Amino acid sequence: MIQIHIDPVIASVGPLALAWQGLMAGLGLLAGVAFTFVRAGNDRIPILPVLNGILLAILLGLGVARLLHVLDSWPFYSQRPWLIPLLTEGGMVTYGGIIGGGFAGWLYLRRRVRPLSQVADAAGLGLLVGHGIALIGELLGGEHAGVPSRLPWAVRYTHPESLAAGDAAVHPAAGYEMIWDLLFAGISWRRRGRAPAGVLFWASFTLYSVGRLGAGFFRHDAAYLLSLSLTQTLASLGAIIGLVFLALAWARGGRVTGSQIGHSAGSSGNPR
Repeated sequence: MIQIHIDPVIASVGPLALAWQGLMAGLGLLAGVAFTFVRAGNDRIPILPVLNGILLAILLGLGVARLLHVLDSWPFYSQRPWLIPLLTEGGMVTYGGIIGGGFAGWLYLRRRVRPLSQVADAAGLGLLVGHGIALIGELLGGEHAGVPSRLPWAVRYTHPESLAAGDAAVHPAAGYEMIWDLLFAGISWRRRGRAPAGVLFWASFTLYSVGRLGAGFFRHDAAYLLSLSLTQTLASLGAIIGLVFLALAWARGGRVTGSQIGHSAGSSGNPR
């Protein structure tokens, strides 16, 4: 058994606090952007429009991700409205960031970069890397703690302020998902340039969704549909959509149009 005795809040000044989840989410975002830039540069995609598209994607993605989290937890935030803009304390709906950021990037880049599927491939790799790093914050802070486990790698959160503080050892669900994301990010990096344009984006999106679905079986989440939680239900929908467009991208040699990417991003608009 692994014991984690870490305060989920790194530092605080008055009502402002920096949590592990917020810090790692920020680092994950930076890493995701960096990998997107590296991949775009390797593919000789113009950097300036990609930079502008990323900035717009970050702004809208963060806004939508936070908005969906607030709406999902409205009974809590209605009593503490001053916490709504405090992104450093965590609280994001990952699918909201993907939807908002993906739509903003598509809207800006669709007339500025051709083929848009190459930019999507770069962003897909950044998605897996960024989310994998962000999950470190969830693991340290005990957010979305897993179900009880007696496995040697089960974790027990001993800090009284931890979101998962208690006597029971639990599955490190965030850790499972983190390993999944980073493992396939490495495989995608090694496969870059060998698959038709657009394939790596849809493969990354599908793998991300499958990881969310699988991790849900090790977490305490309320059943929503067919014994699946809301997150798993939405992840299942995302995986199906991803597989359909992955097959299309492969069959067409990567000639996935910007309109298809934009339509899919809108169709897969699911909160985490």
